[in-house]
Amino acid sequence: MATGTAGASPSSASAKGLPVAAPGDRLAPLIRYLRAEISGRETMGLHSYIRKAQIKYYGRFGTVQVPEKWAFLVGSTNSGSTLLKEVLASHPRIASMHREGQHYTDVFFKPGQFQRLWALAEGVRMDETNSGHADAERLKRQWCGQLNDLNRPVFLEKSPPNSLRTRWLQAHFPNAHFVGIIRDGYAIAEGIRRKTGHAIDLAARQWAKCNEILLADFEHLEHKLLLRYEEMTEAPEATFQKICEFLGIDPGQTAYLNDKVWKIQKVKSPIRNMNEKSFQALTPEDRAVIEKEAGKMLDRLGYRNAG
Repeated sequence: MATGTAGASPSSASAKGLPVAAPGDRLAPLIRYLRAEISGRETMGLHSYIRKAQIKYYGRFGTVQVPEKWAFLVGSTNSGSTLLKEVLASHPRIASMHREGQHYTDVFFKPGQFQRLWALAEGVRMDETNSGHADAERLKRQWCGQLNDLNRPVFLEKSPPNSLRTRWLQAHFPNAHFVGIIRDGYAIAEGIRRKTGHAIDLAARQWAKCNEILLADFEHLEHKLLLRYEEMTEAPEATFQKICEFLGIDPGQTAYLNDKVWKIQKVKSPIRNMNEKSFQALTPEDRAVIEKEAGKMLDRLGYRNAG
């Protein structure tokens, strides 16, 4: 195990803005490890090195806590899963991570060049028989190290690419529960293009491919609940109650969900359907391309000609 002997002294670390462990601090081993990892690398991106060192540390030395159930929130990019994650994370019986779980592990393949188009990349999908060299125990140590309260009975994880890994997750996380969210393909394609600059045809194919795999793999899951973004935004209170019932926890007071302002990706807003804004940004030519690339899935999910 790396110690502080290889890094800067406490006084020099403090002067450079690095974390310093106080006597008896329960995080002292982690802080010593981080100091050793980032020693001499401050000019190369301090925060990046801290994050990578933290992932490595928890992967090697973290503790696995077994909850009553893991809850995995899955769905295509731009499906509304971030909003839903924030809503669920507000429940006092649900533990969550500050960011998506994919950012706290080095276990999964990350197709960096496929930003928001991961369903089109090779090597992302995993099931019970096709897992590559993924280390489930290392993954659990890393995620448990990032959860905000290990004493809560439900551990929540949200990463859109896990839409292609639900069967693998079920095989390695006992009593795993999956909440899938689906959203209008026109709105998602427009959102992906707007946020990344990808061509609309690629964005439409991402949406269709993700849902194709998600729906096929859901047939193999023991505990699953499938929702629609449109349903969630129209009736947030009822949707939250449905999810809590699925997870076996008391929803408590839910009336606040109808008026509370949530901050999602720097935008503050109450829960509302944002599809219309995306529809207005699409030209007839855009819609034709989306229908060409994702027509079968639009028909299957009842979204063709939406908006």
